[in-house]
Amino acid sequence: MGGLLEFLRLPSLSTTGRGIAETAAWLCGQAGALGAQADVYPTAGHPVVAGVFPGGPRTILLYGHYDVQPPEPLELWESDPFAPALRDGKIYARGATDDKGNLWAALMAAARAHSVTVKFIFEGEEEVGSPNLLPFLRAHREMLACDACVLCDRGIHESGRGQLYLGNKGMIHVELRATGPKRDVHSSQAPLLPNPAWRIVDALVRLRDWHPPLPRPAVTGIPFEAAEYMATYGVDYVPDDPVARLLYEPTCNIQGIGAGYQGPGNKTIIPSTAFAKVDIRLVPGQDLPECAAMVRERLAGIDCTIEATMRPYQAPADHWAVRAAIQAARTAYGGEPVVWPHVDGSGPLGEIADTLGAPAFLIGLGSPFATANTHAPNENLEVDAFWKGIAMMEGFFAACAEG
Repeated sequence: MGGLLEFLRLPSLSTTGRGIAETAAWLCGQAGALGAQADVYPTAGHPVVAGVFPGGPRTILLYGHYDVQPPEPLELWESDPFAPALRDGKIYARGATDDKGNLWAALMAAARAHSVTVKFIFEGEEEVGSPNLLPFLRAHREMLACDACVLCDRGIHESGRGQLYLGNKGMIHVELRATGPKRDVHSSQAPLLPNPAWRIVDALVRLRDWHPPLPRPAVTGIPFEAAEYMATYGVDYVPDDPVARLLYEPTCNIQGIGAGYQGPGNKTIIPSTAFAKVDIRLVPGQDLPECAAMVRERLAGIDCTIEATMRPYQAPADHWAVRAAIQAARTAYGGEPVVWPHVDGSGPLGEIADTLGAPAFLIGLGSPFATANTHAPNENLEVDAFWKGIAMMEGFFAACAEG
Protein backbone atom coordinates (compact mmCIF):
# COMPACT_ATOMS: atom_id res chain seq x y z
CA MET A 1 0.00 0.00 0.00
CA GLY A 2 3.03 2.25 0.35
CA GLY A 3 3.06 2.87 -3.39
CA LEU A 4 -0.54 4.03 -3.32
CA LEU A 5 0.11 6.44 -0.46
CA GLU A 6 3.08 7.89 -2.33
CA PHE A 7 0.90 8.22 -5.45
CA LEU A 8 -1.77 10.09 -3.46
CA ARG A 9 0.80 12.55 -2.10
CA LEU A 10 1.49 13.79 -5.63
CA PRO A 11 -0.82 16.67 -6.60
CA SER A 12 -1.74 16.14 -10.25
CA LEU A 13 -4.26 18.85 -11.13
CA SER A 14 -5.16 18.85 -14.80
CA THR A 15 -7.00 22.15 -14.41
CA THR A 16 -3.79 24.02 -13.52
CA GLY A 17 -1.04 21.56 -14.50
CA ARG A 18 0.29 21.44 -10.96
CA GLY A 19 2.27 18.25 -10.41
CA ILE A 20 1.25 16.70 -13.73
CA ALA A 21 4.72 16.15 -15.21
CA GLU A 22 6.13 14.90 -11.92
CA THR A 23 3.27 12.44 -11.44
CA ALA A 24 3.52 11.09 -15.00
CA ALA A 25 7.26 10.50 -14.59
CA TRP A 26 6.75 8.85 -11.19
CA LEU A 27 3.97 6.58 -12.50
CA CYS A 28 6.05 5.52 -15.49
CA GLY A 29 8.97 4.67 -13.21
CA GLN A 30 6.73 2.63 -10.90
CA ALA A 31 5.25 0.67 -13.82
CA GLY A 32 8.76 -0.07 -15.05
CA ALA A 33 9.83 -1.24 -11.60
CA LEU A 34 6.89 -3.66 -11.61
CA GLY A 35 8.11 -5.22 -14.86
CA ALA A 36 6.34 -3.21 -17.53
CA GLN A 37 7.81 -1.72 -20.66
CA ALA A 38 6.57 1.84 -20.13
CA ASP A 39 7.12 5.36 -21.39
CA VAL A 40 5.77 8.90 -21.05
CA TYR A 41 4.25 10.22 -24.26
CA PRO A 42 3.74 13.95 -24.84
CA THR A 43 0.43 15.25 -26.20
CA ALA A 44 -0.81 18.70 -27.09
CA GLY A 45 -1.78 18.92 -23.41
CA HIS A 46 -0.77 16.72 -20.50
CA PRO A 47 1.34 13.59 -21.05
CA VAL A 48 0.12 10.01 -21.31
CA VAL A 49 1.78 7.09 -19.54
CA ALA A 50 1.51 3.92 -21.63
CA GLY A 51 3.14 0.52 -21.69
CA VAL A 52 2.74 -3.24 -21.56
CA PHE A 53 3.23 -6.23 -19.27
CA PRO A 54 4.03 -9.01 -21.78
CA GLY A 55 2.16 -12.27 -21.22
CA GLY A 56 -0.23 -14.69 -22.90
CA PRO A 57 -1.87 -14.42 -26.33
CA ARG A 58 -4.97 -12.52 -25.25
CA THR A 59 -4.46 -8.79 -24.72
CA ILE A 60 -6.36 -6.57 -22.28
CA LEU A 61 -5.92 -2.80 -22.33
CA LEU A 62 -6.29 -0.93 -19.03
CA TYR A 63 -7.37 2.69 -19.12
CA GLY A 64 -7.10 5.02 -16.13
CA HIS A 65 -6.28 8.61 -15.30
CA TYR A 66 -3.67 10.00 -12.94
CA ASP A 67 -5.07 13.53 -12.84
CA VAL A 68 -7.43 14.62 -10.06
CA GLN A 69 -10.00 17.28 -9.36
CA PRO A 70 -8.99 20.46 -7.49
CA PRO A 71 -9.30 19.92 -3.73
CA GLU A 72 -11.15 23.15 -2.93
CA PRO A 73 -12.89 24.08 -0.69
CA LEU A 74 -9.92 23.22 1.51
CA GLU A 75 -11.60 24.27 4.76
CA LEU A 76 -14.03 21.35 4.47
CA TRP A 77 -11.28 18.72 4.47
CA GLU A 78 -10.57 17.05 7.81
CA SER A 79 -6.95 16.47 6.71
CA ASP A 80 -4.62 17.67 3.98
CA PRO A 81 -5.98 16.35 0.65
CA PHE A 82 -2.45 15.51 -0.50
CA ALA A 83 -1.29 13.97 2.77
CA PRO A 84 -3.25 10.67 2.81
CA ALA A 85 -4.71 9.94 6.24
CA LEU A 86 -5.99 6.59 7.52
CA ARG A 87 -9.15 6.86 9.63
CA ASP A 88 -11.70 4.17 10.45
CA GLY A 89 -10.47 1.80 7.77
CA LYS A 90 -10.46 4.41 5.03
CA ILE A 91 -7.74 6.36 3.22
CA TYR A 92 -8.68 10.04 2.90
CA ALA A 93 -7.00 11.91 0.04
CA ARG A 94 -7.81 13.58 -3.25
CA GLY A 95 -7.81 10.86 -5.91
CA ALA A 96 -8.25 8.03 -3.41
CA THR A 97 -11.12 6.54 -5.41
CA ASP A 98 -11.11 8.78 -8.49
CA ASP A 99 -8.91 7.43 -9.92
CA LYS A 100 -5.54 6.77 -8.29
CA GLY A 101 -6.76 4.02 -5.97
CA ASN A 102 -8.45 2.14 -8.81
CA LEU A 103 -5.52 2.68 -11.17
CA TRP A 104 -3.00 1.45 -8.60
CA ALA A 105 -5.02 -1.67 -7.76
CA ALA A 106 -5.32 -2.55 -11.45
CA LEU A 107 -1.61 -1.93 -11.99
CA MET A 108 -0.68 -4.19 -9.06
CA ALA A 109 -2.81 -6.99 -10.54
CA ALA A 110 -1.46 -6.44 -14.05
CA ALA A 111 2.10 -6.96 -12.82
CA ARG A 112 1.12 -10.51 -11.77
CA ALA A 113 -1.04 -11.35 -14.79
CA HIS A 114 1.42 -13.48 -16.74
CA SER A 115 -1.32 -15.51 -18.45
CA VAL A 116 -2.47 -12.55 -20.53
CA THR A 117 -0.75 -9.54 -22.05
CA VAL A 118 -1.82 -6.37 -20.25
CA LYS A 119 -1.35 -3.03 -21.95
CA PHE A 120 -2.17 0.24 -20.21
CA ILE A 121 -2.84 3.86 -21.01
CA PHE A 122 -3.05 6.35 -18.15
CA GLU A 123 -3.94 9.90 -19.16
CA GLY A 124 -3.64 13.20 -17.32
CA GLU A 125 -6.66 15.06 -18.73
CA GLU A 126 -9.74 13.02 -17.81
CA GLU A 127 -10.94 15.58 -15.30
CA VAL A 128 -10.91 18.28 -18.00
CA GLY A 129 -12.73 16.24 -20.65
CA SER A 130 -9.88 14.20 -22.21
CA PRO A 131 -9.27 16.65 -25.09
CA ASN A 132 -6.18 14.81 -26.35
CA LEU A 133 -7.16 11.19 -25.72
CA LEU A 134 -8.74 10.51 -29.12
CA PRO A 135 -5.78 11.94 -31.09
CA PHE A 136 -3.45 9.79 -28.97
CA LEU A 137 -5.53 6.65 -29.58
CA ARG A 138 -5.56 7.28 -33.32
CA ALA A 139 -1.82 7.95 -33.45
CA HIS A 140 -0.97 4.77 -31.49
CA ARG A 141 -3.54 2.26 -32.74
CA GLU A 142 -1.01 -0.50 -33.33
CA MET A 143 0.72 -0.01 -29.98
CA LEU A 144 -2.64 -0.15 -28.14
CA ALA A 145 -4.23 -2.98 -30.17
CA CYS A 146 -6.15 -5.28 -27.82
CA ASP A 147 -8.96 -7.80 -27.52
CA ALA A 148 -10.85 -5.78 -24.91
CA CYS A 149 -10.42 -2.59 -22.92
CA VAL A 150 -11.30 -2.09 -19.27
CA LEU A 151 -11.68 1.24 -17.48
CA CYS A 152 -11.08 0.93 -13.76
CA ASP A 153 -13.06 3.80 -12.33
CA ARG A 154 -16.01 4.35 -9.99
CA GLY A 155 -16.57 1.91 -7.13
CA ILE A 156 -18.27 -1.22 -5.91
CA HIS A 157 -21.99 -1.28 -5.13
CA GLU A 158 -23.24 0.03 -1.77
CA SER A 159 -24.22 -3.54 -0.86
CA GLY A 160 -20.59 -4.64 -1.14
CA ARG A 161 -21.18 -6.49 -4.40
CA GLY A 162 -18.95 -6.00 -7.41
CA GLN A 163 -20.10 -3.54 -10.05
CA LEU A 164 -19.69 -3.33 -13.82
CA TYR A 165 -20.84 -0.73 -16.33
CA LEU A 166 -21.02 -1.80 -19.97
CA GLY A 167 -21.15 1.68 -21.47
CA ASN A 168 -21.55 5.38 -20.88
CA LYS A 169 -23.65 8.36 -21.84
CA GLY A 170 -22.47 10.85 -24.42
CA MET A 171 -21.57 14.45 -23.66
CA ILE A 172 -22.06 17.86 -25.23
CA HIS A 173 -20.62 20.95 -23.56
CA VAL A 174 -22.29 24.30 -24.25
CA GLU A 175 -21.19 27.79 -23.26
CA LEU A 176 -23.58 30.69 -23.87
CA ARG A 177 -22.62 34.36 -23.90
CA ALA A 178 -24.72 37.51 -24.25
CA THR A 179 -23.94 41.21 -24.20
CA GLY A 180 -26.14 44.26 -23.65
CA PRO A 181 -25.11 47.87 -23.09
CA LYS A 182 -21.38 48.57 -23.20
CA ARG A 183 -21.37 49.02 -19.40
CA ASP A 184 -23.70 48.38 -16.46
CA VAL A 185 -26.59 50.86 -16.55
CA HIS A 186 -29.18 52.08 -14.01
CA SER A 187 -32.15 49.68 -14.24
CA SER A 188 -34.59 52.57 -14.77
CA GLN A 189 -33.43 52.37 -18.38
CA ALA A 190 -34.78 48.82 -18.79
CA PRO A 191 -37.63 49.94 -21.11
CA LEU A 192 -34.98 51.02 -23.63
CA LEU A 193 -31.90 48.84 -23.12
CA PRO A 194 -31.66 45.07 -23.59
CA ASN A 195 -30.72 42.92 -20.60
CA PRO A 196 -28.31 40.11 -21.59
CA ALA A 197 -29.38 38.04 -18.60
CA TRP A 198 -32.85 37.68 -20.11
CA ARG A 199 -31.29 36.53 -23.39
CA ILE A 200 -29.45 33.80 -21.51
CA VAL A 201 -32.59 32.79 -19.59
CA ASP A 202 -34.67 32.63 -22.78
CA ALA A 203 -32.00 30.52 -24.50
CA LEU A 204 -31.83 28.12 -21.55
CA VAL A 205 -35.60 27.67 -21.61
CA ARG A 206 -35.39 26.78 -25.31
CA LEU A 207 -32.52 24.42 -24.63
CA ARG A 208 -34.15 22.58 -21.74
CA ASP A 209 -36.37 20.59 -24.10
CA TRP A 210 -33.80 20.21 -26.87
CA HIS A 211 -34.78 16.62 -27.71
CA PRO A 212 -38.10 14.90 -28.42
CA PRO A 213 -39.42 12.57 -25.69
CA LEU A 214 -37.70 9.18 -25.67
CA PRO A 215 -39.10 5.85 -24.46
CA ARG A 216 -37.58 4.55 -21.24
CA PRO A 217 -37.10 0.77 -21.25
CA ALA A 218 -37.85 -1.17 -18.09
CA VAL A 219 -34.80 -1.90 -15.95
CA THR A 220 -34.68 -4.87 -13.57
CA GLY A 221 -32.01 -6.49 -11.44
CA ILE A 222 -30.26 -3.29 -10.37
CA PRO A 223 -30.71 -2.56 -6.64
CA PHE A 224 -31.32 1.12 -6.00
CA GLU A 225 -32.84 2.59 -2.84
CA ALA A 226 -34.38 5.73 -4.29
CA ALA A 227 -35.65 7.25 -1.04
CA GLU A 228 -32.32 6.67 0.70
CA TYR A 229 -30.45 8.12 -2.27
CA MET A 230 -32.56 11.28 -2.35
CA ALA A 231 -32.28 11.69 1.43
CA THR A 232 -28.49 11.55 1.15
CA TYR A 233 -28.68 14.81 -0.79
CA GLY A 234 -31.34 16.35 1.44
CA VAL A 235 -34.14 15.98 -1.10
CA ASP A 236 -37.55 14.73 0.05
CA TYR A 237 -38.90 14.08 -3.46
CA VAL A 238 -38.69 10.49 -4.76
CA PRO A 239 -38.99 10.18 -8.56
CA ASP A 240 -40.92 7.40 -10.23
CA ASP A 241 -38.94 4.71 -12.08
CA PRO A 242 -35.60 6.15 -10.87
CA VAL A 243 -33.16 3.66 -12.42
CA ALA A 244 -34.74 3.87 -15.87
CA ARG A 245 -34.74 7.68 -15.61
CA LEU A 246 -31.11 7.73 -14.50
CA LEU A 247 -29.97 5.53 -17.37
CA TYR A 248 -32.23 6.41 -20.26
CA GLU A 249 -33.21 10.05 -19.80
CA PRO A 250 -31.01 12.58 -21.62
CA THR A 251 -30.06 15.55 -19.45
CA CYS A 252 -29.58 19.27 -19.83
CA ASN A 253 -27.80 20.58 -16.77
CA ILE A 254 -26.91 24.20 -15.98
CA GLN A 255 -23.51 23.90 -14.32
CA GLY A 256 -22.90 27.63 -14.03
CA ILE A 257 -24.70 30.90 -14.73
CA GLY A 258 -23.85 34.52 -14.00
CA ALA A 259 -24.72 38.15 -14.68
CA GLY A 260 -24.74 41.45 -12.86
CA TYR A 261 -24.63 42.18 -9.14
CA GLN A 262 -24.52 39.23 -6.73
CA GLY A 263 -23.56 40.86 -3.43
CA PRO A 264 -25.76 41.61 -0.39
CA GLY A 265 -28.77 43.86 -0.80
CA ASN A 266 -29.74 45.41 -4.12
CA LYS A 267 -27.89 47.13 -6.91
CA THR A 268 -30.40 48.19 -9.51
CA ILE A 269 -28.49 47.73 -12.74
CA ILE A 270 -28.85 46.31 -16.22
CA PRO A 271 -25.72 44.12 -16.50
CA SER A 272 -23.58 44.49 -19.58
CA THR A 273 -22.75 40.77 -19.93
CA ALA A 274 -24.16 37.38 -18.99
CA PHE A 275 -23.10 33.77 -19.44
CA ALA A 276 -24.13 30.19 -18.77
CA LYS A 277 -22.36 26.83 -18.96
CA VAL A 278 -24.37 23.70 -19.71
CA ASP A 279 -23.59 20.00 -19.96
CA ILE A 280 -25.87 17.73 -21.97
CA ARG A 281 -25.73 13.94 -21.64
CA LEU A 282 -26.92 11.57 -24.35
CA VAL A 283 -28.18 8.02 -23.96
CA PRO A 284 -27.31 5.00 -26.12
CA GLY A 285 -29.18 5.20 -29.40
CA GLN A 286 -28.73 8.95 -29.78
CA ASP A 287 -26.32 10.14 -32.47
CA LEU A 288 -23.71 12.64 -31.24
CA PRO A 289 -23.43 14.88 -34.37
CA GLU A 290 -27.19 14.82 -34.89
CA CYS A 291 -27.86 15.84 -31.29
CA ALA A 292 -25.24 18.59 -31.46
CA ALA A 293 -27.03 19.95 -34.53
CA MET A 294 -30.35 19.92 -32.64
CA VAL A 295 -28.77 21.87 -29.78
CA ARG A 296 -27.27 24.40 -32.19
CA GLU A 297 -30.68 24.91 -33.82
CA ARG A 298 -32.26 25.59 -30.42
CA LEU A 299 -29.62 28.22 -29.70
CA ALA A 300 -29.86 30.05 -33.02
CA GLY A 301 -29.34 33.78 -32.54
CA ILE A 302 -27.18 33.63 -29.41
CA ASP A 303 -23.39 33.55 -29.15
CA CYS A 304 -22.43 30.06 -28.04
CA THR A 305 -19.73 27.40 -28.19
CA ILE A 306 -20.82 23.78 -28.61
CA GLU A 307 -18.39 20.92 -28.06
CA ALA A 308 -19.60 17.40 -28.83
CA THR A 309 -16.95 15.47 -26.93
CA MET A 310 -18.14 11.91 -26.25
CA ARG A 311 -20.65 9.61 -27.86
CA PRO A 312 -23.00 7.24 -26.01
CA TYR A 313 -21.84 3.62 -26.11
CA GLN A 314 -22.70 0.16 -24.83
CA ALA A 315 -20.52 -2.98 -25.03
CA PRO A 316 -22.05 -6.37 -25.85
CA ALA A 317 -23.08 -8.10 -22.62
CA ASP A 318 -22.16 -11.56 -23.96
CA HIS A 319 -18.53 -10.76 -24.82
CA TRP A 320 -16.04 -13.17 -23.22
CA ALA A 321 -14.25 -10.35 -21.37
CA VAL A 322 -17.52 -9.21 -19.78
CA ARG A 323 -18.26 -12.79 -18.73
CA ALA A 324 -14.75 -13.05 -17.29
CA ALA A 325 -15.30 -9.89 -15.24
CA ILE A 326 -18.60 -11.21 -13.89
CA GLN A 327 -16.94 -14.50 -12.92
CA ALA A 328 -14.07 -12.68 -11.17
CA ALA A 329 -16.48 -10.42 -9.29
CA ARG A 330 -18.41 -13.40 -7.93
CA THR A 331 -15.20 -14.75 -6.42
CA ALA A 332 -13.72 -11.46 -5.18
CA TYR A 333 -16.88 -10.05 -3.60
CA GLY A 334 -18.87 -13.20 -2.81
CA GLY A 335 -22.03 -12.73 -4.83
CA GLU A 336 -23.51 -11.70 -8.13
CA PRO A 337 -22.15 -8.37 -9.33
CA VAL A 338 -24.43 -5.49 -10.24
CA VAL A 339 -24.16 -5.09 -14.01
CA TRP A 340 -25.37 -1.76 -15.39
CA PRO A 341 -26.07 -1.41 -19.12
CA HIS A 342 -24.13 1.84 -18.91
CA VAL A 343 -22.94 4.37 -16.37
CA ASP A 344 -25.09 7.42 -15.66
CA GLY A 345 -22.15 9.69 -16.54
CA SER A 346 -20.01 10.11 -19.64
CA GLY A 347 -16.64 8.75 -20.66
CA PRO A 348 -14.38 7.68 -23.51
CA LEU A 349 -15.63 4.10 -23.91
CA GLY A 350 -17.12 4.74 -27.35
CA GLU A 351 -14.04 6.52 -28.63
CA ILE A 352 -11.78 3.72 -27.38
CA ALA A 353 -13.99 0.97 -28.86
CA ASP A 354 -14.33 2.71 -32.23
CA THR A 355 -10.65 3.52 -32.57
CA LEU A 356 -9.21 0.20 -31.40
CA GLY A 357 -11.96 -2.08 -32.70
CA ALA A 358 -12.43 -3.79 -29.34
CA PRO A 359 -15.24 -3.64 -26.75
CA ALA A 360 -14.67 -1.39 -23.75
CA PHE A 361 -16.39 -1.47 -20.36
CA LEU A 362 -15.92 -0.27 -16.81
CA ILE A 363 -15.12 -2.18 -13.62
CA GLY A 364 -15.66 -0.33 -10.34
CA LEU A 365 -12.93 -1.00 -7.76
CA GLY A 366 -13.13 1.93 -5.34
CA SER A 367 -15.48 2.82 -2.51
CA PRO A 368 -19.22 3.03 -3.28
CA PHE A 369 -20.20 6.23 -5.03
CA ALA A 370 -22.50 7.24 -2.17
CA THR A 371 -19.67 7.26 0.40
CA ALA A 372 -16.47 7.92 -1.61
CA ASN A 373 -17.02 11.71 -1.73
CA THR A 374 -15.77 11.72 -5.30
CA HIS A 375 -14.94 15.26 -6.52
CA ALA A 376 -15.76 16.54 -3.03
CA PRO A 377 -13.90 17.21 0.23
CA ASN A 378 -12.81 14.13 2.21
CA GLU A 379 -12.66 11.82 -0.79
CA ASN A 380 -11.85 8.35 0.49
CA LEU A 381 -11.11 4.73 -0.31
CA GLU A 382 -11.94 1.83 1.98
CA VAL A 383 -8.78 -0.21 2.59
CA ASP A 384 -10.78 -3.41 2.24
CA ALA A 385 -12.10 -2.26 -1.14
CA PHE A 386 -8.54 -1.61 -2.30
CA TRP A 387 -7.35 -5.14 -1.49
CA LYS A 388 -10.49 -6.71 -2.96
CA GLY A 389 -9.97 -4.58 -6.07
CA ILE A 390 -6.56 -6.15 -6.61
CA ALA A 391 -8.08 -9.62 -6.14
CA MET A 392 -10.88 -8.72 -8.56
CA MET A 393 -8.46 -7.73 -11.31
CA GLU A 394 -6.19 -10.73 -10.73
CA GLY A 395 -9.23 -12.97 -11.10
CA PHE A 396 -10.35 -11.08 -14.18
CA PHE A 397 -7.03 -11.52 -15.97
CA ALA A 398 -6.96 -15.22 -15.06
CA ALA A 399 -10.52 -15.73 -16.33
CA CYS A 400 -9.67 -13.92 -19.59
CA ALA A 401 -6.78 -16.33 -20.16
CA GLU A 402 -9.05 -19.31 -19.53
CA GLY A 403 -11.54 -18.01 -22.06
